[in-house]
Amino acid sequence: MLVPLPKRLRCDGAWRRFLYLLPLAAAFAAPLQTLAFEPSHQAPPEARFSLEDLGFPGTSPNFLNAGVSLLTVHFADSEHLLVTFSLRCLVPRLPGDPPDHDDRMVAALLVELPSGKVLARTEWHLHDHGRYLWNLGGGRFLLREGNALWTFTPMVNLKSGQPFVRRPFPHRSGQVEAVVVSPDNRLVTVETKAAKNSGATTVSLGDASSSSMVALDFYRIAGGGSDGSPLASSVVGSARSASTINLPMSADGYLRSNDMGQGTRWSVAFEPFGGKTIKLAPIDSSCPPGLRLVSPTQLVALSCRGSVDRTILMAFDFNSHEMWQEPLDSFTVQPVFAFAPAAGRFAVSRTNASVATDILTTDQDNVQSQEVRVYQTQTGDLLLKVNCSPVLRTSENFDLSADGMRAVVVRKGAIEVYRLPELSAGDRADLAELQKAVPPSREGPVDLSGLAVAETKEAVPEEEVVAGPLAVNTEEAAVPEAPVVKEGAVPRKPPTLLNPGEKAEFVDKSPR
Repeated sequence: MLVPLPKRLRCDGAWRRFLYLLPLAAAFAAPLQTLAFEPSHQAPPEARFSLEDLGFPGTSPNFLNAGVSLLTVHFADSEHLLVTFSLRCLVPRLPGDPPDHDDRMVAALLVELPSGKVLARTEWHLHDHGRYLWNLGGGRFLLREGNALWTFTPMVNLKSGQPFVRRPFPHRSGQVEAVVVSPDNRLVTVETKAAKNSGATTVSLGDASSSSMVALDFYRIAGGGSDGSPLASSVVGSARSASTINLPMSADGYLRSNDMGQGTRWSVAFEPFGGKTIKLAPIDSSCPPGLRLVSPTQLVALSCRGSVDRTILMAFDFNSHEMWQEPLDSFTVQPVFAFAPAAGRFAVSRTNASVATDILTTDQDNVQSQEVRVYQTQTGDLLLKVNCSPVLRTSENFDLSADGMRAVVVRKGAIEVYRLPELSAGDRADLAELQKAVPPSREGPVDLSGLAVAETKEAVPEEEVVAGPLAVNTEEAAVPEAPVVKEGAVPRKPPTLLNPGEKAEFVDKSPR
């Protein structure tokens, strides 16, 4: 299948890619997706330091396959990393600790780049093996300790000698089911288990017949965390759902799609909070497209061609241009993203398994590989492609710096930091053009009443939650209650790092 003709007939990156691929298709008389474009002469990382030297004790295949959140890497800023990992040690007994808690100790380190020098270290006492850390951008982090949420700003407090001092993040009481941070780092959604008749939410999304609901509370966040600019949050809306969901939204609005008939073509729009609808390019897909904002004026969509196993990654901008698309491998677990809107870039982690499932339950379901790629969003230029190891189903083992100039991955027992190419003149021109389409910033309430649907007795499958006409993703939303894995259990076969067959690629701009 040929890459479709771009809608902009100018010599930008998408048009140059089409001209480049067309003669190859004619020469080999083969579908373009069968051609493999490997990053040749991949430059080595600018920094590499051993996890063992940092104190990481390693882990067993049991924990890897169970989806435990056991290792994270995040940029605190472009010159520092926050690295956290589970420890193997005696866990202090806490008075009154409930018997159902699965306590563990987690180490947190602030690491200087590119030297790898550890500037500060602390330990956290956690009560389960689910996800516990989220990057709020600007050197700000959100920590979950059971059902308590805390914020801390290590770079701001480094000089004081207390980089990990934390402050409570006020939120609804109850069991925290999910935390979602918007791509612009200005909106945090906290999803909490709540009774159906709690009366604390205003909009119902999806199936409202369940006796147990999830309350979604939306918080605008501001401030850098210093004394002069304290980190502040304010509740700006709420909703309820039958299960945890990851809405494609920013602090200024949300994406929605409508079936235009036959379930093969979908209209897409951005709905600002309190503003006028912005109509975007339609999407051809045989399933409800999974939408994700990657910048104030760009989005990507996961669409289908005939079946959910034939997934296409597509990129659009707010000028109604379909910029590029790329087929993904079959049985790919939902991708996880990291964003650098200021540079017009995003990173995506693709974890491939032998079966398209979230929780691995048999020896045949082992994760096979995890690959991280960094794209220039407007052109589709591939800036970096690298495999991760060990393979983590939580995909917390990679990140992209806010300025888009560095990427970090965990690979072969070490943390590797890659320097990415500088923005080209064309990239800067694209960013300037996109800036003209940025919707006005909104500070008012988050209003999702347009997504509300009438209550129905028909249950909505958890993996395909639909809120009215909007298809939403469940990827990386839930705080999983990872199963307790006993070290004495018979281990599964360790994951193998197989390079999946590559699909058609675009311009390779990997550093050389």
